Amino acid sequence: MKKVVAARYLLWAVPPGEKVSFEVSREVQTPILPECPTSPFCPQERIRRLSGQPDPQRKGLRASVVSFEMNPDFVFRPADCPLAFPSKEACYRSINRKAIQEGTFPEALVKPVANFLKALGYKVFSERVSRLDLEGDRILMAHGPIFHFHDLRCEHGPGGIVLYMIRNPREDERPPECREM
Repeated sequence: MKKVVAARYLLWAVPPGEKVSFEVSREVQTPILPECPTSPFCPQERIRRLSGQPDPQRKGLRASVVSFEMNPDFVFRPADCPLAFPSKEACYRSINRKAIQEGTFPEALVKPVANFLKALGYKVFSERVSRLDLEGDRILMAHGPIFHFHDLRCEHGPGGIVLYMIRNPREDERPPECREM
């Protein structure tokens, strides 16, 4: 028998007079991998570092073409994994599944949160999150790398929900299939 997964939604909010949307997600209040003492890194893995160089397209601004510098000496060994994941990618998919499930909105919360954001003057859109995204193929902006150019806002929403609103102000990342609320 196939397990039925309840619908999950992500909201997108455009501030008054602007065109670029914020991705709106909920605070994840539970540990993602509570059993793993080194999460989100593996034992003996060095924390990723940022490296980059000035961006010639943005004269006069402090900006970089930034990328992650992985530990070149780290090799994933399944025998060293406290949770017995077969690969680093399997661990990340597990983290992503938990984070997106906890960070998105169940259907019952979509309308109250959308109404709250509209009361603050935002134009609000909803996106039904696909089954593939819920299975770990997608990372919410709030759970991915956040750089100096991102706009981040936190709001205390209805019922004490903490809302994380994040965007790259230069690019509207709202998917075209979102519907206005």
